[in-house]
Amino acid sequence: MNKNQNYKKILLLTVTVLLLSFLIPTVSSIPTIEIDPESPKPEGTVTITATMTDISDIQEVVVFVEECQGDSCFRDTFNETMTLTDTDTYQTQITLQQGSATEMKYRIGYKTSTDWIWYPENLDDLIVVDLDTSTNGGENGNSEPADDDDEQSTPGFEILTLLISIIILILILRRKRKA
Repeated sequence: MNKNQNYKKILLLTVTVLLLSFLIPTVSSIPTIEIDPESPKPEGTVTITATMTDISDIQEVVVFVEECQGDSCFRDTFNETMTLTDTDTYQTQITLQQGSATEMKYRIGYKTSTDWIWYPENLDDLIVVDLDTSTNGGENGNSEPADDDDEQSTPGFEILTLLISIIILILILRRKRKA
């Protein structure tokens, strides 16, 4: 009787392990992705490099790119084929089209003999790159000077705040004298 119970336990454990091995999805390798420049300018050229290690039977690699401004994205999207430049390394250059874009979103896809695999999998989880929308006079030819401060300042509005404070102070002092 004891041998029969051990046999049932071993059989149950073996069946459980086999079922779990079929139910657990296989995890594909995540590509290493580099963007050059790291913060591209709107309408600038971007080089995207993806290194795909531990992935066999790659037939094609593409990058899907969309340009966005806030929560809305432009209709023009890119679906560029990447070329093999080195062992397991694919690269492409893209020229961004929208001058008012503030961010670029992308994902990498590769085709194997069985299916297309995307990283990230969902279109809602695209990788976001903030675009460099600063206006530096020497770098992009704009006539505006480079601003070294993180805050943008508008001259003249500090004086308005100062005047309002002085008027309120005068009104408070007049009330105290009358009382």
